[in-house]
Amino acid sequence: MLDSLKEHRARWIALLLILIFAAAAAFIIKSSTIETVKVTGNHFYTEDEIRNFLFDSKVENNTIKCYLNNRFGKNREIPFVERYQIEIISRHEVEVIVYEKNIIGYVDYMGSYMYFDRDGTVVESSSELLDGICQVQGLSFSRIVLYEPIETQVKDLFDQVLLMTQLFEKYELDIERIYFDDASGVQIFTGDIRVELGAAEDLDLKIAELHDILPQLKGMKGTLYLDDVRSGASSDGTHYFKKE
Repeated sequence: MLDSLKEHRARWIALLLILIFAAAAAFIIKSSTIETVKVTGNHFYTEDEIRNFLFDSKVENNTIKCYLNNRFGKNREIPFVERYQIEIISRHEVEVIVYEKNIIGYVDYMGSYMYFDRDGTVVESSSELLDGICQVQGLSFSRIVLYEPIETQVKDLFDQVLLMTQLFEKYELDIERIYFDDASGVQIFTGDIRVELGAAEDLDLKIAELHDILPQLKGMKGTLYLDDVRSGASSDGTHYFKKE
């Protein structure tokens, strides 16, 4: 009888300890709501968009949950994002470090935007059009497959695209399209201005010239010819603008 009473008391004590532990855990979890999210490395998405991707519910919006996900979970799939990591700063603050996919351009293929990296490999297929990414036109290809290189007849195409996008960024130029024409070479488009670059040579000089000229053409529509700009030549008379 005495042993039974001790066993009964031990079960009640164990149950009480479990309830106390559960209540304490619930209190800690409930009081660990994320209030501040710092996002770094993001270009394609705003800070609010990243937060909505990762902390879209009360369960997710919790530092304890973040810790468990970091230890035992895996990254959520976010378009245009290679991976991310979440650093817990305090019980109410986290930092999200975003590592975006290295995208330099896209082609429009069968109703989808196929985004490719510096090697010409398609890294994302989406119906979403990203700001600041150039469309590449004038290519001929039989098919485009996600996660595979684009096959094209244009020699060193992706090296040329990479160089041009780096120059656009350097000179802060808003270029929407790059067009490869077998006859006349390369054309680029910004607003209502078409720029004839000619052969894909001396691109650094041509883009620098474009940077200097473009402010004078604000509000105009037409074609700017920079195909004669070349190394060792004076910039005077190496371009002209045909207004439409």
